[in-house]
Amino acid sequence: MSGYEDPGGSNPDPLMAFVSRWWWILVVGVVLGACIAVAYATYGPDAYTSTSLIQIQAQTGDDPTAKAEQARSATANYAAEASSTRIYALVDDATSGEFSVNELSRMDRNGKIVIQAMRNANFITIKVTDSDPVRARSLANTISTVVVDDINERAKIELDLRNTQLGEQIEFARQQLASAELFRREEQLDVQVRDQRSHLLSLQASYQQELARQADVTTQSEEQNSLHSAYLEVVTSQIADVEDTVESLNKKLEEVRLAISTLPTGSDAVLSGAYATAYSQELTALTRQYVSQQLATVTTKPPLVRYGDASAPIRAQNLKKLGLLGIAAGGTVAAGIAYALELIMKRRARKETAQSRFGSDVDLDRLIHRLNQFGIGQSSNPTADASLIRHSSAAADHGGGGS
Repeated sequence: MSGYEDPGGSNPDPLMAFVSRWWWILVVGVVLGACIAVAYATYGPDAYTSTSLIQIQAQTGDDPTAKAEQARSATANYAAEASSTRIYALVDDATSGEFSVNELSRMDRNGKIVIQAMRNANFITIKVTDSDPVRARSLANTISTVVVDDINERAKIELDLRNTQLGEQIEFARQQLASAELFRREEQLDVQVRDQRSHLLSLQASYQQELARQADVTTQSEEQNSLHSAYLEVVTSQIADVEDTVESLNKKLEEVRLAISTLPTGSDAVLSGAYATAYSQELTALTRQYVSQQLATVTTKPPLVRYGDASAPIRAQNLKKLGLLGIAAGGTVAAGIAYALELIMKRRARKETAQSRFGSDVDLDRLIHRLNQFGIGQSSNPTADASLIRHSSAAADHGGGGS
């Protein structure tokens, strides 16, 4: 070590000089790192990975690719939902506590459970890594089953809820339309009753006028008497018909008013009559939508479906990947050791250079300590002090250039 020479002056590239001196340490570190990685992959604890696939189905009965883009856009949302605490709680229940929520969350954070959406595809991958291959595959199958069942069940509930809400809207529109029809029917019957009564009064007036006219006539032929009698019979028959019509209309009007009395409090005849057309159009639109939704329910597919069972477990340790990591780690550690040795040898070289300038018997550390203790300015020989300072500065400059 005492023969160390700083080649900084002869080689202007410090990195190349460093590598040329310590290449053997770097080689040893890389080889040891690679050997440790291979030994770990061969004799270390085994980890197995199993992958399960979930397909998001396009909701179409004609062309399977018609709404594929829509299914792909929903895949990310389903993947985020699959890695939620709710799903882990359902997995906990499905496995009877074998996998608790905390354990599943910890595996998720550690990368032992990876749930993500495939890029440019309507698939979700569920990858589980565990030391037990049977356990890894079982958990992957359980998670995919729970995700599919839960989301499909909630989708069915939402569909039923939409049907129920649509049915309620149709019933409300029907009731409003019926109310409007009742008020409008009441108004029509009232007008008809008034018209028939006016007609009845007119017939009765004609009948009375005819009787008065006949009373004023003293003599008339038998033919005139016959015509007069026929006319009175016709008028009498018309009066009877109109009276029957008025009675029938009054009965219908009473029935309508009785039905109106059963309507909810606050029903407005004016508004109901004004909105009758709107309620009719709304009822038609809602009925069409309800029929369309009922027909779609027949061909609707579940949003998610398991794409087969989980894959056969494979070893998670990749020899190539571990080898590269071992080489990188070994090279890094070897470079650190070489750099530490480099600093130690440079420090010793600076100390030996300083001692050679002051003499082989001079202890540089003790001399510096004494100078700091008494102070250079207290020396009685200024010339010697200046010479000592020059020698110390030259040694420091030589040591800095070597570094």
